[in-house]
Amino acid sequence: MLELLREQGPDRPLRRFMFRAVSPVLHSEAFEVAGKPIETEEGEGAELWVSAPDLARGGARLAMRGKALFR
Repeated sequence: MLELLREQGPDRPLRRFMFRAVSPVLHSEAFEVAGKPIETEEGEGAELWVSAPDLARGGARLAMRGKALFR
C-alpha cells in the first residue's frame, strides 16, 4: 500500500499511515492493491485496500485495509 502511495504521489509526504490486516495472503497468491483519494476533517488522504481471490466462494476477499493522511 505504501508503494502505491509513493508511485501515485511521490511529492506528497505522509503525516499518518494506519493499516489493519484482515485476512492472510500466501506468498503464492495473486493480490491487488488499490485505493482512492479521500477528504477528512484532518485533511487530504487516501483509503487503501488489498484484495485476493476467495477460492472457497469465488470472487475476492479483503486482505488488508488502510488509510493515509498527507501533510
